[in-house]
Amino acid sequence: MCRESTWKRRIAAVVLGLALAGCVSPAEPVAMIPSEVPDELAFVDPSRPSLNVTTRGGDPGPTIDWRARISSEGFSDAVRTAIAAEGSFLPVEDEPGEYQLDITIEQLDHPSWSLDTPVHMQARWTLTRTGSGEPLWTRTISTTHTAPFGDAIIRAKRLRLAAEGAARANIRDGVREVSDLGLP
Repeated sequence: MCRESTWKRRIAAVVLGLALAGCVSPAEPVAMIPSEVPDELAFVDPSRPSLNVTTRGGDPGPTIDWRARISSEGFSDAVRTAIAAEGSFLPVEDEPGEYQLDITIEQLDHPSWSLDTPVHMQARWTLTRTGSGEPLWTRTISTTHTAPFGDAIIRAKRLRLAAEGAARANIRDGVREVSDLGLP
């Protein structure tokens, strides 16, 4: 009888642990857009130079391996929205622009376990004039965001929130630097 009770407790503990861990879904593109970007974009000046954005290195799917995830497509969508709002470039999709912005997500790290969950992101941003192939600007941008335990009890949600925050800061810094270049 005692063995059966111990066995049931172990199973209950495993089930509770899995329920609290949850599956980690990728960061939502809208949550990666810096807060300075208005919900509705103002008039878009078609005379601005066009910019195509491509992101590599993202991890698209939800899994149960408890890793922070940012999809390449979602990150590119958030960057395009931030660039459109900033106003220096006219972001284009599925066609070449006058400029090409290539972003490679090089790292997305977090501790194995913590109550307050930090995620560190490192991305390499490279801007080239389309056709030239030579980089006009290259920068590796590192950002970190911590999702406190109070924001979400479920660790999977804290990982997603922290990944979104790290991506948001990375996009804010990258778009600011690209815009400060003052390219025609």
